[in-house]
Amino acid sequence: MLDEIMEYLEENITEINYFPDGTGGNIFENILPTEPDECVMVRNTGGFPKDMRHTEYFEPSIQIYVRGTQNPRVGKELAQNIIDTMGTLASMKFVEENAEWRVVKSQAMQAMPIHNGRDDNNRHEFSTNFELEVQKIN
Repeated sequence: MLDEIMEYLEENITEINYFPDGTGGNIFENILPTEPDECVMVRNTGGFPKDMRHTEYFEPSIQIYVRGTQNPRVGKELAQNIIDTMGTLASMKFVEENAEWRVVKSQAMQAMPIHNGRDDNNRHEFSTNFELEVQKIN
């Protein structure tokens, strides 16, 4: 599902470049490499217990972590753009071709990005969190 989310973000936010093989771009699964400066990490943060009756229905939560530049506005604007893009979705698929998941609901858990301070190179970092309801379709 994280691949579909990263692909969706690339299609809807011009600053995001996704390489499915992880060899380039600026959005990654579960890792925030030291380069490039402007970088996005998408990671699973758990969610709610699986419903025993609806085995193809899940309620995961994810965090999208953004690192910008030494100018705090750069990372904050990208993180806010992610919230605006993913914060209120319903009844859709993240990707149309070969989608494995149908999005019942995607809800941002906060209205604005959370500033997490700066890294060792003084680049500002922000986090955004989402609760999802998804249904497996393949």
